[in-house]
Amino acid sequence: MTRTARSRKHKGFDLEKRLAAAAAAVEREPAAWLGRWHAWAAPGAPAPVGGWRRVVVDLGCGKGAATVAMAAAHPDTLFVGIDAEPVCTLQSAEKAVAAGLPNAVFPLVEDPWLPDLFAPGEIDRLVMNFPTPHPKKKHATLRLTHVDRLIAYRPLLAPGAALLLKTDSDPFLQFSLEELALARYRVVRATHSWRAAHPDAPETEYEAKLVAKGAPVLAVEAAPTAEPAPDPRKIVQTAHASLYDYLPANLDELDYVPHGMEGAVENMRNHARRLAEKQAAGAHGEIAR
Repeated sequence: MTRTARSRKHKGFDLEKRLAAAAAAVEREPAAWLGRWHAWAAPGAPAPVGGWRRVVVDLGCGKGAATVAMAAAHPDTLFVGIDAEPVCTLQSAEKAVAAGLPNAVFPLVEDPWLPDLFAPGEIDRLVMNFPTPHPKKKHATLRLTHVDRLIAYRPLLAPGAALLLKTDSDPFLQFSLEELALARYRVVRATHSWRAAHPDAPETEYEAKLVAKGAPVLAVEAAPTAEPAPDPRKIVQTAHASLYDYLPANLDELDYVPHGMEGAVENMRNHARRLAEKQAAGAHGEIAR
C-alpha cells in the first residue's frame, strides 16, 4: 500500500491546530477570490498597493518548497500553491509563514478544479512540478495534462501566458505532448535536460529525491494557440491511455525507469525473460529431435 502524507501523520498530530497557526498562508475559501487574486492578502493584512504584478499557480505543489522559494525570489508576484492533500497544504503554508512571505498562499481544497478558483485571464503562469503520472489506463483522466483538463486551463491563462510541466517520466512527457496538441497548445520548448539549463531554479522535495536517485528532469513549456479551444466531446483521442504503452519494446534499453513504474517494469522484464527462456528451450528441443 502506498503511504500518503495523511497516513504518515505522527501520533497527536492536530491538523486544524496547525492550520490555524499557519492561517496567514492558508486560504480556506479560494473560490471567493475568483477574479480577485491579483489583490489577495492574508486576513488582517493590507492588500498589495496596485495589486500583485503577476499570479503564478503551482498545481500539485507538494510540500511547497519550490513554491516558497519562487515567492521569495519574486516578491511582486503572488504564488498560489495547490495540492489535493491537506497535509501538503499545511506544510507548504508553514514554510511560507516561517519565511515571512506575504505573496505565497495555499488554498485548502481537496478536489481542486481550476475553473472553480480562477477567472478567465487570471493566471499569468501555470506550473506543474512533477505531478503524479497515474500510469495505469484507468487513471488517465486524473493526469493534470489530460486533454479535458488542458482545455479547461486555456481560458484561465492570461494573454501570452504559458504552462510548464516538469517530470522524470518520459512516457508521461510523450503522453502530455500528444494531449497538448489535441488541446491546441503550441510547444514553446521541450527538453530532456531541464535541470542542466536551470541549475539554480528551485526544486520540490519530490524532484530532489528523484534526482538524487538518478532521475532526469524532463520538461515542456507550452502556450495556447490562437485557434479556438476544441470541443472536448468531438476530440478523437490519439494518445495511449496507458503510459506503459510508451515504453520501448526492449525494456533493457531503459536507462531509467520512471518513479511509480518500477514494479510493473520489473514484472514485465521478468515475464519477457521467462518467455525468452521458454522459447530457447523449445528451440533446443526441436534441434535435439
